[in-house]
Amino acid sequence: GNPILPDFMVFLNYKELPWFWYGFDHFWFAALMVLAVPGLLAFVFGWFAFRSRVTGVYLSIITQAMTYALLLAFFRNDMGFGGNNGLTDFKDILG
Repeated sequence: GNPILPDFMVFLNYKELPWFWYGFDHFWFAALMVLAVPGLLAFVFGWFAFRSRVTGVYLSIITQAMTYALLLAFFRNDMGFGGNNGLTDFKDILG
């Protein structure tokens, strides 16, 4: 195995980490991002949805469409997340 790259990136012939993975080898940075990134995305979505006064059925349709779009984005291997079971082989919490 490669000590720097996760297993699924080795299987996909990645030579180095994608730009958005840098910094996540530090536990506290990763723990902060686990809270900050979803919170920021929710804030941005809420800002635009409620600022334009989207309510009712239209809000639920937009929410379902965004959920499906993010599902497709994260489950494909093009983004470097390894699909729905790409993050594997965890030995311990702090890497």
